[in-house]
Amino acid sequence: MMMQIVEALGVGPLVDEARPADADNPRGYYELAAVQSIARESGFLADASGRALKVVSPLLSRLPVRSPGAGYRVILMERDLDEVLSSQAAMLDRSGDATERPPDEAMKRAFEGVHARALGWIEERADVKGWVVSHRELLASPYLVVHRVADFLGRAGNDRLLEQAASVVVPQLYRQRGSGSQTSAAR
Repeated sequence: MMMQIVEALGVGPLVDEARPADADNPRGYYELAAVQSIARESGFLADASGRALKVVSPLLSRLPVRSPGAGYRVILMERDLDEVLSSQAAMLDRSGDATERPPDEAMKRAFEGVHARALGWIEERADVKGWVVSHRELLASPYLVVHRVADFLGRAGNDRLLEQAASVVVPQLYRQRGSGSQTSAAR
């Protein structure tokens, strides 16, 4: 959803079709397969300047250091962990993948650790400007959050673009609702 918002604000996404839209993500995943190998090869980042690139939080620390003026703007999405786990379980069920998973509590602890490391990485890197967005807040107040995203990206001032970007938020696609706890995961 955030990649769709950023795209609606006029920042082109760097994606491929390695993982096309499906029943779990009908609007697409907005991913670039090369990101998975970023620890070994990051040359593709030369094409990413001025564009949006989805990097899951465990891989953020693999982004090469840049000069602060040419650094990264990172939007870290937070979502209730019960929802994340429920969503992953539903995806596995639909795919027919019967792989045994660790217990949810172990997964929650792992996700909390990943989130804490991502926040620490943002704080310690001089070449990173980061902002945390609550999935729940985005769903509750899309225009307000989109306006903040536009400010963060230097794209504020165009009400038509803001309305268009806020319209990307479709509550009907919010299918995995958690317990409402404040525990979150970053993506």
